[in-house]
Amino acid sequence: MTIRICSLTLLLSSSIKVIFVLIVYFVGIRALFEETSKQRMN
Repeated sequence: MTIRICSLTLLLSSSIKVIFVLIVYFVGIRALFEETSKQRMN
């Protein structure tokens, strides 16, 4: 039972890390696109 909980928390933390990385990646790409579009307008 203890091993199951440990593996579950490990899985949860790893999935949270993946989601966090994806969000940061998405926000970075959006900021990059906004910067390039601003430069094109100017």
